[in-house]
Amino acid sequence: MEKREGSPMQQNPTVHPDSIDEEFRQYAEEMAIKKADEALLAPNQLLSRSALIERYKGELLKEFQAFRKSQTHGAELLKSALEELGTTSPELFSDQVCSDIDRISNIQELISQDEQYYKECMTKGMTLQEFAQVDNATMDLLYKAAKELIVKKRYDDAADVFSFLVGLNGNNFAFYLGLAVSEFQRMRYKEALTHYSFICQAWPESGNGYLGASRCYKALHDIDSAIKVLDEGLNALTGHPEHQKWKALFTEEKVSLT
Repeated sequence: MEKREGSPMQQNPTVHPDSIDEEFRQYAEEMAIKKADEALLAPNQLLSRSALIERYKGELLKEFQAFRKSQTHGAELLKSALEELGTTSPELFSDQVCSDIDRISNIQELISQDEQYYKECMTKGMTLQEFAQVDNATMDLLYKAAKELIVKKRYDDAADVFSFLVGLNGNNFAFYLGLAVSEFQRMRYKEALTHYSFICQAWPESGNGYLGASRCYKALHDIDSAIKVLDEGLNALTGHPEHQKWKALFTEEKVSLT
């Protein structure tokens, strides 16, 4: 794949400008105050309100820093995966795709150029993909590159890459499923359960969420919940012919759990 000027082959893309950091600090402050006020109602609470606020704010900021680190790592890994894919399948990288990837690489600059427009987009519920005007075909290519990491059983890397992709478009089913699968394979069952549960809510007619959530509960030794989520799946799926295989699989899974 040709390394064009300003392409992601030469840069480390990131989707977290300083303005987002400031927004999160404000959010952390608000949530810390809320959690501190709730904690003060507990009996035998020895810490002061100000101490509790600082404690919870520190915890939230630490979580955000870890998230930022995984996102940055995911962006770097995706860059390498795209470079490898460009070597084996250069025909996939049209001028439009390369232009889209450039915009993803320079999202921080795009935001800084018009922060007001960015805020308006976020207020309207738009994704970063929509804000950067990135074509769906390009996102499909990014998914293909990310999926290769799962195929190669590089689950830690895959989790960071899919986390980055979810940051670009949190409405993409394939991105969330890739993240859930990656977390499950690295035996982070609680994290995987969170993602599978979201899939059940956002895409209730997909069997992947229910089956994945059930297997997470099984791995966490919560058999009752594992069976319950399968029952939810059986009730949620319609009579569409393509759902019958999922219903049969759910039924078999329930038998194995009892």
